[in-house]
Amino acid sequence: MEAETQPILTVKRNVTIKAVVTPGFKKYLTYEINQGIEACNVRINQIQELLKRDLGNKDYEAKLSSEKSELVATVEDMRGKLEKVKTLELNSYFLQGMIEGHATIKIGDPIYQKVGGTEVIVKDGIVQDIVVSDKFGFASGL
Repeated sequence: MEAETQPILTVKRNVTIKAVVTPGFKKYLTYEINQGIEACNVRINQIQELLKRDLGNKDYEAKLSSEKSELVATVEDMRGKLEKVKTLELNSYFLQGMIEGHATIKIGDPIYQKVGGTEVIVKDGIVQDIVVSDKFGFASGL
C-alpha cells in the first residue's frame, strides 16, 4: 500500500534586511554611495560629450538631456544620503533593503509565522539574528 503524502507548497515572502550601525558599516555605506556618485558622473560626462556634437536627431538629444537631468538629481540625492550616513547613531538599526525569500508550508502550519514579516539582522556583514513575526505581532527567533 502506498503511503499518502501531505501537500507541500513553497511560497514567496519578503525579508527585511536591517544592519546594525557600526563604524565599519558607515565606511561601507559611504564607499557604496561614493561609487554610485562616481558612476553617475561618468555617465553625465559621456552625455555632455555627446551633446556637444551635432547629432542631428532632436528626439535623441532630448532623451539624452532628460537622462542627464535625472542623473544630476540622483547625484544630489546621493550626496544628501552621504550627509545622513555621518549622523547615523552607532548600534542603531539601518534598513538596508528587502530581499525575496521562500517559505515551505503544509497543512497544520502556523501561516502567519511562516509568511509573516521576516527580518534578518546583520552586523558588519554577519547575520546576527533572524526574526519571524506574524501579522499580529507575535515574534519568534529562528
